[in-house]
Amino acid sequence: MIKHFTLIFTILFLIVFVSCESSQHQKQTSLTSADTIKKISNITNPDSLKRADSLRIQKSKQRWISKLKEIKFVPVFDKRLSIVGTFYDSLQIDTLTESYISQITHKEICNSYDIKNYQSPVLFKDDEDFDENLFIMDTLISLICNAKPRLMLLSNNPFIKTLYLNDKEDCQITGISYLINVGDVNSDYKDDIAVITNSIRYAGCTAVCRIYSYKKNHWKELLSFTIYDCSYEEKNATINIPGYLEKKNDKWYYHDLHWPLDSERRELKFI
Repeated sequence: MIKHFTLIFTILFLIVFVSCESSQHQKQTSLTSADTIKKISNITNPDSLKRADSLRIQKSKQRWISKLKEIKFVPVFDKRLSIVGTFYDSLQIDTLTESYISQITHKEICNSYDIKNYQSPVLFKDDEDFDENLFIMDTLISLICNAKPRLMLLSNNPFIKTLYLNDKEDCQITGISYLINVGDVNSDYKDDIAVITNSIRYAGCTAVCRIYSYKKNHWKELLSFTIYDCSYEEKNATINIPGYLEKKNDKWYYHDLHWPLDSERRELKFI
């Protein structure tokens, strides 16, 4: 009887011991998991990443500034576009001319800079390559923005007001890529225009085409639509925008990049 009791007591003791060990292990595992999650959370926290990026950039900045001494930013004056048409009334031919001036000097200024002695990497090997390219681009943007540029269309007709194509503080608009006379699209017996501006950016992507008509002593926007700016390098066009604004059988047709069908075309007509 005593032997049986001893055996039962031993078995109960072992069960309790194993349960305690298991509970302690689970608790430790739980703490370890919590610590791991906390560490991962700290690593992926946006503020932590921002601080890390800032520190990395600060460490590399002196090297970039030294490298900038070898780099030359040569001013580039793009050709100013102009078109003719009956924009004020049907009896007079007017000329609209692009102007890109500084709000500080009130003189025509360069649209961009040719960066000499610097080869932007096609593929970024590491973060420093990317940061360096970013630093060069920020320097370019600063050079242009410091002049406080204003893009506009001026007319030789004193009765036509200036069409401003960027706000006073919007310094990243650098010129006109397309300026097209689309004829009378709103049945007022006067010509209308299509305008696309370009800007400082890291890669050509999309742009907005705006249709303007001169009505009641001011420029009125009739329509705007998005295009894929695939012809960005072939700027200064005054005829059409391939695939997005084209003339066929004496009628203008346009396509918006956001339309579900790539082949859809609509007539540029307002009644």
